[in-house]
Amino acid sequence: MAKGTRYTPEFEAKAVRLLTESRGSYSSETKAIEQVAKDLGVAPETLRRWRNKTDATVAAETKLIWPDSTYARHVS
Repeated sequence: MAKGTRYTPEFEAKAVRLLTESRGSYSSETKAIEQVAKDLGVAPETLRRWRNKTDATVAAETKLIWPDSTYARHVS
């Protein structure tokens, strides 16, 4: 099996940012992912994986900043 193309962390971050910024222009998140991935020349599943990784990182950082009980009071 051939090894896939490696992208820089900067490219991944820029791709996720572009996806986030363009999400409102599409009828669904899937359509946004498909189009942004096509524009960037990457597979949609690759972009989806980068987005999920970014979401998990943000969630982990939020948990470090806001312990569960404190965070729950602020978002309620």
